[in-house]
Amino acid sequence: MGDSPSLSFMPAYNDSYIEGIFQQFATFAGCENASDVMQCLRAADGNVLALAGSKVIAARPATLFTFAPVLDGTFLRERPVEAFKNGHFAKVPVLFGSNTNEGAEWSASLPDASANTSMFNATETTVYNFLQGQFASLTRPSFDRAVAEHYPLSDFANFSLQGQQMYGEMRYICTAELVSGAAFDHGSEAFQFQ
Repeated sequence: MGDSPSLSFMPAYNDSYIEGIFQQFATFAGCENASDVMQCLRAADGNVLALAGSKVIAARPATLFTFAPVLDGTFLRERPVEAFKNGHFAKVPVLFGSNTNEGAEWSASLPDASANTSMFNATETTVYNFLQGQFASLTRPSFDRAVAEHYPLSDFANFSLQGQQMYGEMRYICTAELVSGAAFDHGSEAFQFQ
């Protein structure tokens, strides 16, 4: 059973996005020049590592969830979206759904004005920057196509509401539909609420 399930962006362990986070973290922990960076990090004081993590988060002001699971090929061998589509999950009855206004207010907490759709001067580029901060592989052409086909500004009172709808569907609403749909498609009882 899940309410507002989130299937976040999940890059591979060696993706340039993840490598960038790792390099930033190692630098903030004082291990960037170590001959064995992992050994240096393992030997570092916990407070140093906690501060390094906080600095990485602060250095990425357009991203809500900087640290998240990555596809490593060993522990996580398949992205959740592909696993659900391929039926690689426990076949049990499921109940999933989402709430009204799932995407509301998420960008308002971001310190980066260029990605904060609640700002009075928000534009379509602000919405893109916000979404791209959450899904690093989102391209501008993909975003532009989604806006043209599914989220024209004329359907919303402002860019903030446009961004809220896009984010809510990308992260939560479509995930609930994916999980319950996959369960049904693979022979499990599936129920969905909205």
